[in-house]
Amino acid sequence: MREWFDRDRRGRSQTTARSDDEPAPTECPPIADLPERDRPFTYPARGHADANRADLVSVESGEELTISLPDNPDATITSDVWESVEP
Repeated sequence: MREWFDRDRRGRSQTTARSDDEPAPTECPPIADLPERDRPFTYPARGHADANRADLVSVESGEELTISLPDNPDATITSDVWESVEP
């Protein structure tokens, strides 16, 4: 495993190229356990009822956000707590 510290134990910038940096191979997550899909997750025209149904559905109503699983109507999460997120 590569250390991200210099000799003085200061953190190294991961966005600045250095002459001693060696490119590392990209590590992709395993995809063998993902369900078969007709189109990619990010297909722009995903509005097909038969292909690539949504895995989760979220609905914002009033002060609440509800996330549900279409295949199991009893599996829902509803929250009225909102947290600010920096862009």
